[in-house]
Amino acid sequence: MKNREPFQFQFCGNGKVDNPDRINRTALSLSCKASSNQLLAFATANIYSLFSYQLDSLSSLDLSSLWVVLVFHFYFSASSMAASSSREAMNKQLLDFIHSMEQEGLVDYRFAKVHMLKESSGPFFFASLLPTFCRDSTATLRDLTVALGQPLLNYHDLGELCFKIKGGAACLGVCRMAHACGQLHRAVQKRATKESLITALNAAKQEFSIMQEKLETLVQLETKIVSNETDGP
Repeated sequence: MKNREPFQFQFCGNGKVDNPDRINRTALSLSCKASSNQLLAFATANIYSLFSYQLDSLSSLDLSSLWVVLVFHFYFSASSMAASSSREAMNKQLLDFIHSMEQEGLVDYRFAKVHMLKESSGPFFFASLLPTFCRDSTATLRDLTVALGQPLLNYHDLGELCFKIKGGAACLGVCRMAHACGQLHRAVQKRATKESLITALNAAKQEFSIMQEKLETLVQLETKIVSNETDGP
């Protein structure tokens, strides 16, 4: 790219650019203080592209107005770049977190696919789905605890509750919790003793507790991403 010929503004006492006819599309330089050389370089490049189409026709140029627009333009350009960089960083953090969960065996490929559904179901889909799953699972585990505390066990009702929580975990891709709930379900189908069922239920609760902590972290990350996307420049 051809270097532009430097040009130094000279100012009159009224605050306007002197000799504005000398300003042209091939040269523009700002005579002002900047907080850093990088800021000055960015501002110079952008203000040139912003005003170059007007400069040939101007008979005078109010410097204060020029500076206001320059700052305004720089602010939104910089804000846009910062927001974009922030979104990329948060998305990478979230995807890396999901990958780490896969590596631990907590979730399978379905979990990432569910996350991708927000592209078609709306930005709030994933951030809303995870708390719903946690609430439903908490309620079902509570119902199982109450059912196993009864003097006489109702294996049919226990089976329905196990099927419900196992199915929800499997559909979301929470495979390790789904496996623990499947173990409980099989124990119920075999009409195992209450002690055996309580042991299996506690194992399912432990897996849910681990998973719930991970999901809460994901919800926080996803909420930040969605807020950044909807409120960004």
